[in-house]
Amino acid sequence: MDLGAIDIKRSIVGTLGIVVAVVFIGLLGPAGLLAGLCAIFLGVLDDPAPLRDRLIARARFVTIGALTVGLLAWSGDSLGWATLVAGLVTYVGTLAAGWGKRAAAEGQFLVLLAVVTLMVGSTDLSPVELALSFAAGGIFATAVSILGSRWSGDDAENVADAADGSAEPGPSPVATDLDLDAIREVARSTVGRFALLRAAAVAIATAAGYELFERHPVWAMLTVVLVLQPPARQTWTVGLQRTAGTIAGVAVGIAAVVLLDSSTAALAVAFVAAGFGMMAFTGVNYVVSTAFTTCVLLVSQRILQEDAFSTGWERIGATVLGTVIALAVVFVAVT
Repeated sequence: MDLGAIDIKRSIVGTLGIVVAVVFIGLLGPAGLLAGLCAIFLGVLDDPAPLRDRLIARARFVTIGALTVGLLAWSGDSLGWATLVAGLVTYVGTLAAGWGKRAAAEGQFLVLLAVVTLMVGSTDLSPVELALSFAAGGIFATAVSILGSRWSGDDAENVADAADGSAEPGPSPVATDLDLDAIREVARSTVGRFALLRAAAVAIATAAGYELFERHPVWAMLTVVLVLQPPARQTWTVGLQRTAGTIAGVAVGIAAVVLLDSSTAALAVAFVAAGFGMMAFTGVNYVVSTAFTTCVLLVSQRILQEDAFSTGWERIGATVLGTVIALAVVFVAVT
């Protein structure tokens, strides 16, 4: 583990982002969470393409995302529908990697969005209202991006480059011409086969999670999403690392809750400290970052007056289950 790789500035900014997100969610609820997620994701996307291509790509992404939210919010109370939609979203999101890095990032976000939407569960808002909340976040982020581009003159430079031929050759970073032949070609490729593999694992984990973990049924699905990523041969290593980090995080998180349970302020400090550790070790050491993530979860659950012990055991069980499902699906696929 290279401690020199820890970016303190990024960790501080990320920790502040976690705190702001928690406050944001507390004030605006699930609708604010979904709108904020869409706005933040689109805000950090690199969009060097001309304005027209960006608007087409963003409109397509926001539309697919809103449909994802609406379908999963509608299907959340039905095990069969939740399993089917989660698998379908995972397949489409993973298949997007066949169109380049930007599409792969969008696809991965949609898969994680499916997890978040199922985690939100039943709310006072209808599926249509949640979908529109997500779309509103995308519209806001796009408006800010357009205003920023015009203010800096980036759009004018893009148009000028296209007119005089000075733009770099190659495909546009924003794909706007997805035809059926291209979709079929990607579906038959290695990416397409992996997408089927991942979708099957997510569907199985979703069904098993809803059957076995009443309070947190989506954690097994989340484990599959995070563990089963290309290349599939690394699933065993990543699964073991996530399981080890989860067990360590549960042990440390429960110890922190036991020691600090008498003071909400102390628990809040522990939450921020664990959040800083999570951000600091992300990309540096997966076991340690997972341990800090689990600490964040357990401490936050205790602040919300949940039982940290039962939450910890459920977290370990869901992680082990998700890892076993991912490994089993990979084993079946290669034999």
